[in-house]
Amino acid sequence: MFVFIWLIVSLPTGNGALQWKIPCQQEGYCVSFNEDEIRAEAGLCAVIPCSFTSFFVPEHIIWYKCEKLEDNCAKSVPVFHSDKNEENIQPGFKGRVSLLHLNMTEKNCSMVINDLQKSDSGSYQLRVVGKETGEAFAYLAKTKLSLVDLNQKPSVMIPPLTEGQQASLTCTAPGLCSGSPPKITWMWRGEGENDSYIIGNITALKTENLTAFTKRHVSTLTFNASTDHHNTSITCKVSFTGDININETVTLNVTYARKPQISGRTTVMEGDNLNLTCSVDSVPPSVITWTKSRKQAEQQSYNVSKNCGSSKICQRQKRSCLFSVTNVTTEDAGLYICTAKHLNNTQRETITVTVTYARKPQISGRTTVMEGDNLNLTCSVDSVPPSVITWTKSRKQAEQQSHNVSKNCGSSKICQRQKRSCLFSVTNVTTEDAGLYICTSKHLNNTQREKITVTVTYARKPQISGRTTVMEGDNLNLTCSVDSVPPSVIKWTKSGIEIKWQDNILSKAESRKVYLLEKSGCVSFSFMNVTSEEAGRYICTATYQNESMTEEVHVKVTSYHEKHCVSGFGALPWVIAGVSLSVHVFCMIYIWHLWNTRKKTNLTEDQTYLSLQKRDTSAEYDVIVQRPQ
Repeated sequence: MFVFIWLIVSLPTGNGALQWKIPCQQEGYCVSFNEDEIRAEAGLCAVIPCSFTSFFVPEHIIWYKCEKLEDNCAKSVPVFHSDKNEENIQPGFKGRVSLLHLNMTEKNCSMVINDLQKSDSGSYQLRVVGKETGEAFAYLAKTKLSLVDLNQKPSVMIPPLTEGQQASLTCTAPGLCSGSPPKITWMWRGEGENDSYIIGNITALKTENLTAFTKRHVSTLTFNASTDHHNTSITCKVSFTGDININETVTLNVTYARKPQISGRTTVMEGDNLNLTCSVDSVPPSVITWTKSRKQAEQQSYNVSKNCGSSKICQRQKRSCLFSVTNVTTEDAGLYICTAKHLNNTQRETITVTVTYARKPQISGRTTVMEGDNLNLTCSVDSVPPSVITWTKSRKQAEQQSHNVSKNCGSSKICQRQKRSCLFSVTNVTTEDAGLYICTSKHLNNTQREKITVTVTYARKPQISGRTTVMEGDNLNLTCSVDSVPPSVIKWTKSGIEIKWQDNILSKAESRKVYLLEKSGCVSFSFMNVTSEEAGRYICTATYQNESMTEEVHVKVTSYHEKHCVSGFGALPWVIAGVSLSVHVFCMIYIWHLWNTRKKTNLTEDQTYLSLQKRDTSAEYDVIVQRPQ
């Protein structure tokens, strides 16, 4: 591209002009052009520098355009005449041609042609007319004007653009001509769109007069920059006379920064992986860093650098930064902060990471309570989110216990969320409250259980059974039964003898047949062939923990007639067998009765007493309390 705009502010005259290589047609009449050929662009303007000499004082200057290569074209219609009253001017040149200097005495014949057209190309000849009649001279030397297409583009100036701030773009038309002002139009084009006019913005056209013959045409576009303008094209179109157009297109870069966006699962199971991505849409790219509140900040920042590489790589390649933790623990839960630094501004976005986990249920409270006291069992589960905790009791008591738990625990939501535990309470405990209790915790899709056995301790008054009136020679069978948990220590004494009957029995084992049966919860003894010595007051003493309870019975021995004794003595073996069988059957029935009324575990049998045991192996459990979420 080349542009030739000749601006002649002052040209040498008189003797100074003779310093040029001036072709003289005859002595005293010479004309000088700066160059033989002047090149210019269509739509702009051209200055033809010119100076001359003459013996007469010039009054008017006339320029002709030579259509052919004739030597003298001064007889054609001129393109310019310094006499404003002259109307014989070629129509296509009217108003487009002027002299740089109107002072004829300086003999400056420089001419300016504005709004150049391709048809303006050709040779131009000068003719000077003096004041007196007949004073005129046509200079045969000519200058040539050559026109090319307009190549000089507008100059578009773009200041730094920031989102939300007002910006002004300027477009300066090419050339510094004083002809018709060009039309300047702003066009906007988004990606993949056609040109469109910018709506809702302000444009202003200004013409700056540099000299008498030079002007600068500037258009200003004022608008509020937004991200919609980023990476879009803005075009300044300049239209000159003669449907000559030239465009300049530039791409807008708007500085902006969006709020950081964090993506990734914020709730992870213990042992899984945590992946958080912080993305920031900004121009230029922001510097992104991850931190964790409090003590973990330094360690987490190191992890980010390790996983994300340098922030520059993260920022420029993906405009995001990945923070990753493998095999998550509860220590990884907490507040994470993504910080985006953009130029002089800093933005932060926070997110809370929750690590879900569930520990094994823990049951606290006394599992052995006295009858009539209160039973308080608490099931605690350390978990995130809180587990749904339910209490169940095996078999028949479930429905009743469920009601009690709901009553004592209040709404399950309060129990669960405030204390992460549920209290099961029973007031005025009875033997029916003994048994196996199960705490069940449901956490997401997992279920855990913890069991505990509740023992209710109690002691009933001793009960003595057996015939207290026997005939001499018959058998005496007495049983002392004590219902208690744990089992009581039972001993038989006879009034006046403060020793165990066991010792008495053993001391008389050689002379009499004495049978002693000891079971858990009862002690039975049998005297064979009773005599009057066995009559008297018998005392059953039950020692339960640190307390003792007694029950007594008076045994009366009556006499037999001789024949009854003889006949009865023959049946003695059968009587002994019947008595022994009766005692065993009675104890077995009593034990079976205790077995079915309560369950007692972990009790052992010794020589003095046996505990009654009840084991429930049913797989059926009834819910007694449940705490909804």
